[in-house]
Amino acid sequence: VGNHWGSVGLVDINTVFGYAVYKFSIKLMPYFFSAAANVYRGATKMDTNSGIEMDVNIGYKLSSNINFSTGHSMMWASENMEIIKGSTPGAKDENNSWSWIMVTFKAALFNSLVKK
Repeated sequence: VGNHWGSVGLVDINTVFGYAVYKFSIKLMPYFFSAAANVYRGATKMDTNSGIEMDVNIGYKLSSNINFSTGHSMMWASENMEIIKGSTPGAKDENNSWSWIMVTFKAALFNSLVKK
């Protein structure tokens, strides 16, 4: 998300915990962000921890070509993130969450059979 270019870089450690049963699925995805180099506020060296994010995705497969999915994400930024992004002090405490809904339709426009 954008502005680590020409900055300290980003280390993103993440994993996915998922479960599916019948046509339903759920995924929990934690992310641990840290700076790839030292970050300073003036002469003070800051901790490299930039924050954590938690994503939850829920899916339902209506048919072989139609899927519904929704998700919610929350980010808990650290003071380090404020410094890297050039935010005003205290911005890390603002609400950093977003939700989404998606319908996926996979159409087969052209189909051909090859006989052997």
